[in-house]
Amino acid sequence: MSVITTDTTPRFNLKNQLFSPVEGTLGVASIKSTLDKSQLYNALDGIASIPPTKGLNGRVSPLTKIKNYDDWPYKIVYANKGIKGATIMRHINTFYNGQRNIPINRRPNIIHVAGNFAIIRADLSEDEPTPEYFLSTEEPDLHAIVCALNGLQQRAMASTKILFLYGHLIENVISAGKNSSSS
Repeated sequence: MSVITTDTTPRFNLKNQLFSPVEGTLGVASIKSTLDKSQLYNALDGIASIPPTKGLNGRVSPLTKIKNYDDWPYKIVYANKGIKGATIMRHINTFYNGQRNIPINRRPNIIHVAGNFAIIRADLSEDEPTPEYFLSTEEPDLHAIVCALNGLQQRAMASTKILFLYGHLIENVISAGKNSSSS
């Protein structure tokens, strides 16, 4: 999975595996050469495994409102080619009907097959707790890039108002080291 972070977020490349704390991660992209049912399910599982963001309490001014922070990072599935969009829509519905435990905020914002279709998830709102996916087959590349840029730009602008603290990472490493040495 490719990771898009702020310029102040630590990033690590350990044995060709990119790691970055979810706080400060603006977007992720699961990139496939061909999107079929198997690759779609693999991407949906990967996105579902993204840890939740910690709350913003004490990390932003009380006057600052950041919409849908629990839906960070922006989640993209992209492929150069794939099966038809309507078929992917059916597979999405089947997958999530069988995985009702996956929260809405751990589902893709966009699924895009270049030149073929873009499936775009409507923004979450308190009034509409169930996400709706819209299939776009007319100018799908334009729709996908505009939505992705908008989602990433909104997160990038909001991230400048968040105090990102990573001290808990050090505590976790120290704690893990103590536990492994006492075994």
